[in-house]
Amino acid sequence: MEQTFNPDAITYLGIACFFIFAFVVVAIVFFLKKDKENKIKADELKQQQAKFENEMKSFEEKVSEQADTLNKQGDELGKNNRYNKAMSQLMLEEQKTYLYSVACTLDSFVQKNELQIEHGFISYEVGRYRNAQLSVLKGSLMQYADSLAVALNNETQKVNA
Repeated sequence: MEQTFNPDAITYLGIACFFIFAFVVVAIVFFLKKDKENKIKADELKQQQAKFENEMKSFEEKVSEQADTLNKQGDELGKNNRYNKAMSQLMLEEQKTYLYSVACTLDSFVQKNELQIEHGFISYEVGRYRNAQLSVLKGSLMQYADSLAVALNNETQKVNA
């Protein structure tokens, strides 16, 4: 039997194994290099993500602080509004009371004029003229005081609402 063993085939087979081995080494080096680059990129992305998360936390803290500030200002504004409404009610009440007291004082002047007419210190026409003016003034003051009373009731309803 003749041997079909060809020395050139062993050489070709050795060369093929060398190229396969070289290809495998190049592939391993390529994949190791790519893995190293990917790890570097992953680390950079993690750093960027951590930086972004820190910035987001800082932003959230600032928004929270601003919300707290706005809430405090809202509370203060509500407090000031309630104070202003209550003070306006008191001022309306004070003005109404003052106008009623002035109207009562005008009544006193009318009675004094009547007394002066009765005792002859002033003439009847002058006394009646004064009393007419005082009565008109008193009526206007009473009407204005009554309108303040209506305004006071409206303000009271707004405050209570």
